[in-house]
Amino acid sequence: MTKFLILLLKTSKALVLFGLLTLVPGCANLIEQKGIHGPKNGQNIGKMMRKTETIGTKSLAASPAEELYEAFLLLENPEEVGRFMRDLCTPQEIVDMAERWRVCRLLEKGELSYREIHQVTGASLATITRVARFLKKEPHHGYSAVIHKIKHRSVE
Repeated sequence: MTKFLILLLKTSKALVLFGLLTLVPGCANLIEQKGIHGPKNGQNIGKMMRKTETIGTKSLAASPAEELYEAFLLLENPEEVGRFMRDLCTPQEIVDMAERWRVCRLLEKGELSYREIHQVTGASLATITRVARFLKKEPHHGYSAVIHKIKHRSVE
């Protein structure tokens, strides 16, 4: 469950972009090269992702995002994940992520058209298209990895 949420978080537009993009190997370099800037003072997001804090001679986590991922890994069951998510996210952010996951599962089954998925879930066609793109074409493979793990877990 924890790994599912971490992979799901990487696709969430609702959460802080620079924190979540570190799930993708080499993403900080690419973002820095492309010059993508954050909302505060035009800071380069790639540089912000790679920033390390040092206190005395101790180097802390490479980024606040890595600390977040480590926090998720400490959670032991869905109840703990839910409590952490309710503290971390707004109710709407959780609804948005859950909607994208439901869309993903329906797309993966391949039984419904985008319009039918929209009717079933209420998700916009833009959201459905975006999830489909990440499911099938984007190099991150977060959705696919979780679906694969779920299928293999249910076989065991």
